[in-house]
Amino acid sequence: MSAQLPHPADTNRRVRLTAATVAGAVAVVAMAVGPGLGAAATLAPPGPATGHAAVIAQGVVDIDDGGHHWSVGTVALEPGASPAPVAAVAPSFLVIDEGGALVSDGDDLVASLAAGEATFVGADGELTALGVGPTPTGLVSIELASGDPSGQPPDVGDAFDPGEGFHDVDLVRDVIAGVEVTTIVDSGAGPILVVVLAGTVDVATDAGSEVTTPVDGAARALDGDLTITNAGPDSAEIVAAVIGPLIVPPVVPTSTSTSTTVAATSTTAAPTTTGPATSSTTTTTAGLVDTDADGLTDTDEALYGTDPNNPDTDGDAIDDGDEVNNTGTDPTSADSDADGLDDYWEIDTYGTDPNNPDTDVDGATDAEEVNFFSTDPLTFDTDGDGVGDGAEAIGNGTDPNNPDTDGDGLDDGNEGLIGTDPLAADTDGDGVDDGIEVGAGTDPLDPTSF
Repeated sequence: MSAQLPHPADTNRRVRLTAATVAGAVAVVAMAVGPGLGAAATLAPPGPATGHAAVIAQGVVDIDDGGHHWSVGTVALEPGASPAPVAAVAPSFLVIDEGGALVSDGDDLVASLAAGEATFVGADGELTALGVGPTPTGLVSIELASGDPSGQPPDVGDAFDPGEGFHDVDLVRDVIAGVEVTTIVDSGAGPILVVVLAGTVDVATDAGSEVTTPVDGAARALDGDLTITNAGPDSAEIVAAVIGPLIVPPVVPTSTSTSTTVAATSTTAAPTTTGPATSSTTTTTAGLVDTDADGLTDTDEALYGTDPNNPDTDGDAIDDGDEVNNTGTDPTSADSDADGLDDYWEIDTYGTDPNNPDTDVDGATDAEEVNFFSTDPLTFDTDGDGVGDGAEAIGNGTDPNNPDTDGDGLDDGNEGLIGTDPLAADTDGDGVDDGIEVGAGTDPLDPTSF
């Protein structure tokens, strides 16, 4: 990952992005995340993700009137190192590029994140992040900052005004295979920020421009609906931050009261009157209706795009309410992370992460490990030979369930270090297996050495 990103000056083009990181100070912002509601407005539409893209984090931000901008930064976390500070003075998404991290606000654990996962934090000041796992961790922060951008990293793009009030802000993630295309729908509240975490992609806006700019960075802020195409043969990974339109939940009336007073009139010479008739009060309560009893009100179902008459919209054996409130999966997609395993099987049977297509981060998807390679989707290196399952099954062609694929007495990992062929017992063809040569102190790459 490179040290910084250039400032993108043009937001109305077709651009090519390549994976990189951003370093620099985190911008200060004067916005608050709060529970208040604005005036007349409509509910936000369903999330901007399409196809197998998924919203991996979401927040509601009370945005002040005036200009704002995107700011992107990274924190590198080394295994065994002390927790590193992560400034969060603006509403931010924290996403793990690689590895894993625990995020704390000093008193409580805020999030536990693996590769491909993200969380939303408000303007909470200083956070700390601790890298976990055997490999370095890359943590990317995406902030919605107030004021004008500096024109230099970590700020990205131009200033924009989303409109004062509460907005839904989504972080979309997609892993795009070679020559595959994904789209992200713009709400019109501000440019979409695209950050490339791996690979290279072409991004086209609906402005129709066919100009391809040079490869000049990994983050761009672009207006309009985006069409993102994987420009290389290997998989590419992107995240995109999208600001939704102004939102206000509908007001639900709790009660109404009416009082009626009727006065009697005199009917005799000796006038008499009766007191006021008893007042009548009518109370009407409008409850929150959950037609299909799935744990989501019908209003919520309209927001999430689920069927209010079907408790399990995507048919994955998990009720819509559980997906939204407990598992964090997409109630409109049976396979939230598009890895080939339905959410139910991941949670109930295999224990894998339904929001991460590669739970153990070994380069093979959970479905590939379960259905094709018979490896453990929870273990990076099933056979313990020092080579990840994905590298063996997909890259090297070695057996991820056999530490010594060619049976020459050397583990596949050791063969990679020595330079011998893990698929050939006798690399130099001298009639002596590589393991015997190494044990004898001769060179398994030289046929004349034994």
